[in-house]
Parts: sequence; C-alpha cells; structure tokens
Amino acid sequence: MPSTLIEFKRTKMTHEQTLQLQLLHSIHPTNEPMMRSLHSALKTQVTFMNVRASPVNLWWKGFDGKRVSYGSAQPNAPMEMTTYVTHPWVITDEETDLPLGIWIPTVETGLILIN
Repeated sequence: MPSTLIEFKRTKMTHEQTLQLQLLHSIHPTNEPMMRSLHSALKTQVTFMNVRASPVNLWWKGFDGKRVSYGSAQPNAPMEMTTYVTHPWVITDEETDLPLGIWIPTVETGLILIN
C-alpha cells in the first residue's frame, strides 16, 4: 500500500510547529485475536486524531495479547504517544466498546486517523 504523508500543525506553548506524519492504515478488527506486541526494540511516535463526534478508547495489545487501557481520545483533540514498532493499538467506540480498527506503528512518526 502506498504511503501517505500528512502535514499536521500543532501549537505548543507559544509557537506553532508543522509536522509530517505517516498516515497509518488500519487492520480489520477481526484480526485482533492474533495481534500482540513482539518487542520494544524500536521506539517511535504516533498521533491519535479522533475525527468522530464521540470519544474513543485506546488499547495497547500487550506481549500476552491482552488489551491494556491507555485512556480515551476526545473528538478533534490530537493525542501524541511514544510507542514501539510492533506494538498494536486497538481503538474502540467508548459507548459500545466495539472495535473500530487496529493500527501498528512504523519507524516513521505516524498518524492514526480515527473516523
């Protein structure tokens, strides 16, 4: 699948910064049972951007394949996270807990667009 770079503007303290983020593509939720973190050798950054009208829950898939809660992402409020390549993230609807997708970070700074 071809890579997509997204320009992302953020304001920290008193200055604006433009980042180039690699758009990460989701994996269908039916693949979740076989997903787990493999190692923590390569650190990376991801930005979760929830463009839905309601909050979503962020779940890291641990080394044992179980979900570990990392809180929620509010609508239109970017959330930056340090993570690792091979660490899957499951995003669920906060109200129904239904999975919306699974994302696996890459070496490039990534954007997880939740819609």
